[in-house]
Amino acid sequence: MATETPAVPPFSYAELEDKLKQIPPGLTTVMPSAKMFEMVETLVSGLRGMANQYDLFTDLLRTTDYMKAFALGTKILKISCA
Repeated sequence: MATETPAVPPFSYAELEDKLKQIPPGLTTVMPSAKMFEMVETLVSGLRGMANQYDLFTDLLRTTDYMKAFALGTKILKISCA
């Protein structure tokens, strides 16, 4: 039985890269700001999207394995009954 995954906006590596480049390297003190929270939300959203894509791909591979096993079993059954 397939489970439904929530709709996730398309993930953009370019957008994620742009957001990460906006964080200055080597900061010793950081003052939280709305912009920083927005960047973190974008990062988390992107990571969730990647995780969902991974889960969907894994499910697809598993389904393919089941289909191969079923086809092989059917072929063996036909040969043994012939």
